[in-house]
Amino acid sequence: MIRCMSESSRATTSMEQTTVCVEALEPRKMLSTLHRYQLPEGANPEKVITGLDGSVYVYEQGSASLARLRPHASSFAQVPINAPLNQHFGLVLSGKGDVYFTVDHGIGAYSPKFNRITIIPLPTDPNDIAYGPDGNLWFTEPDANAIGRLTLTKNGQLANGFQVSQFTVPAAAPAGVASIARGPGTDLWFGEDIAGNVGQITLAGGTPVIHEYPLPTRSGHPLGIITGPDKNVWVTEVFGNKIARVNAVTHAITEFTVPTTTSGTTAPELNSSAPAWITSASNKSLYFVERASGKLARITTAGTVTESLLPGGAGSRPTSIFASGKTLFVTESATDVVDLLSLDLNAT
Repeated sequence: MIRCMSESSRATTSMEQTTVCVEALEPRKMLSTLHRYQLPEGANPEKVITGLDGSVYVYEQGSASLARLRPHASSFAQVPINAPLNQHFGLVLSGKGDVYFTVDHGIGAYSPKFNRITIIPLPTDPNDIAYGPDGNLWFTEPDANAIGRLTLTKNGQLANGFQVSQFTVPAAAPAGVASIARGPGTDLWFGEDIAGNVGQITLAGGTPVIHEYPLPTRSGHPLGIITGPDKNVWVTEVFGNKIARVNAVTHAITEFTVPTTTSGTTAPELNSSAPAWITSASNKSLYFVERASGKLARITTAGTVTESLLPGGAGSRPTSIFASGKTLFVTESATDVVDLLSLDLNAT
């Protein structure tokens, strides 16, 4: 049974009605568990993505490794990173199928063909990373209050004497430039978790231009960013317990409240389910994980939220989520598990 209620959701330009649904776990589950992959104890999995060949990649903060699950394999293989991670979490696939991730003062490059990792040193410390519409790597630099760009060759590979550029954000330091993702069209979008802004990098004119849009909940702490099936930008607010929708054309922002709250936890997650990473799925919905409640939630482009408890339970501390075809991959940092879940393609 699904219990729904309507509540007002405040936008920067209008008031909208938001429907929130709390789905009972019985007799029906929102998702079916296909498999739970156990990682080494202490792996502390963070980001998860899939490769061009169907491999699954997991960034393991605890073991300083990149885990790879090849197609038809029964377990993840560990590839040592051999560089200090310092709680970085960026992980992205290039257009040519190479895997890039952030490390302490550098970017790691993994070649699936040669099963080899190369560390690219940087003068600043990157946090998150995205593959841009221009075929280059873009990354956030919290300490420098900037966005960085690493230029790749035309075939998507690293060149000898590669070029690194830096673009300072308008917000005063420290803005908390954290996450970054490719947006609709030729833009990239990023979150400023201290300033409470969502940023946009436009590339259409040749020279990158940065714009910033303040969230209605200034202390929301934006984290996960994704382009939705509606071609708008969707952002999770870890401390605000909300999901924000940014109209990619008008830049109007609408916030939708996550129904689950928690109590008794330590600040700053007090009374927040801590919605973290978010993904866009093939059933024209978006899914996000709630780090503090151990839940996975689905949100439609109209703002209807449905929640289910993850297989690892309320204390599983899910960190990342990635949609691939008819499935979802979710990392549970407290259990060192990667969940493979099937999508309900008939969900509306």
